[in-house]
Amino acid sequence: TSTMPRPAPKLQVIRTARPTAARSASTEATATQRIADSITTAIVERRLMPGTKLAEQKIADIFKVSRTLVRQALNQLSRHKLVTLEPARGARVAEPSVEEARQVFEVRHMLESAVVKRLAASITPEQVAALRAHLADEQASVRRIDVSGRTRLLADFHGVLARMIGNETLVELLGDLLSRCSLIALMYQSSHSAEHSYEEHVAIVDALERHDARAALRLMEEHLHNVEQNLQLDPRVPDIRRRSTIAVVMDSTMRKVLVCAGSAAGPRAGAALAAALRGDDGRMTCSLGAGRAMVGLRIKFFETRSGLRCSAKCIHFCRHCKLNPQPPFDEASMGKLTTHVLDTANGCPAAGMAVALYKMQGGVPQLLRSITLNHDGRADGPLLEGASFVPGAYRLVFSVAAYFRGLGVVLPEPPFLDEVPLDFGLATVGQHYHVPLLASPWAYSTYRGS
Repeated sequence: TSTMPRPAPKLQVIRTARPTAARSASTEATATQRIADSITTAIVERRLMPGTKLAEQKIADIFKVSRTLVRQALNQLSRHKLVTLEPARGARVAEPSVEEARQVFEVRHMLESAVVKRLAASITPEQVAALRAHLADEQASVRRIDVSGRTRLLADFHGVLARMIGNETLVELLGDLLSRCSLIALMYQSSHSAEHSYEEHVAIVDALERHDARAALRLMEEHLHNVEQNLQLDPRVPDIRRRSTIAVVMDSTMRKVLVCAGSAAGPRAGAALAAALRGDDGRMTCSLGAGRAMVGLRIKFFETRSGLRCSAKCIHFCRHCKLNPQPPFDEASMGKLTTHVLDTANGCPAAGMAVALYKMQGGVPQLLRSITLNHDGRADGPLLEGASFVPGAYRLVFSVAAYFRGLGVVLPEPPFLDEVPLDFGLATVGQHYHVPLLASPWAYSTYRGS
């Protein structure tokens, strides 16, 4: 019998789905998050001010992405209350209301009180060491007058505490609140200084290290209360929306803020937005014309709205500046000396401690004034300012033993620390010298604030 030849089997190619679509979606999501994170960081570090216009095309050009991805990032930030989207006006950095500010701080009180109470019972030596390292970074940024860096670190201190609890939902919720608080502080002109926040953070960590939940809770509540109390939530006070656009310009020493009247729009606004989102220190022109400006000076955009102001130094560097500069301020009138004492044994301000200020003349102290610290552990005003602020050698004497005896603490005789003298020098007219003291019956520390 004959058999029919079998047809050769056909080669079948099995095509698997290409991962291109998945990779593309992942890339877009990453780009969207990168844009959202950059805008959030610029807000937290005070490089983008409330009311700043966020032009989609300009942001797309900065990040080299499509406007669709920018729109997605802005929608995400809108859900987090950091950006407002309005028909025909586009996107702007949010401008929180007074009521919203109060509600945000009310929620922070609830959350962060629970955080420190729980952390005081469970904190480990490794976590304490991590907090001390964070405090060291805070102190370094305060000393070098790194405004954007210290703003971020001071806010992130609260995030670090939340992360130590291990509750990611809490971390995300508090992170959103901290970002909104940065806007609120800008909107309502917070005067709570970086030095004071740092000192209060130190006292909180000291209480946590002692596993003293009551002191940690009280210190955190006082800290949040102090921050909130320093906001000008009076609706009669003009808020930042009524000010002209602003970019802070600093001279080459990065110590002195010099601003003048006038604003720029159009291309200048785009340049300011780009610098704010990148966090750049760069060279730019302050002229509305074609002339170069600020040659040899460094510009830092850490408080930027949609325009630019030029420095008073512009008078000397730019012949073409069309802005209207104000005369430089009198530096001598800006100098002052302040102090603040924290009782690290009890985790509270050293209210009622006696402090004396001396001027050293040929090694001999001459008493200038004696004060008693108020309820916040501070003097009621600067120890020196204006005409009384004269460069030279000074001494502050803190009556540490008398303070603790007044609290009922039994000290040996003689006490380990009686009166603590701090000798220091005021070298530069026009600067703020802050000389704090952290003290217990057995130890003390200090540093140069500003």
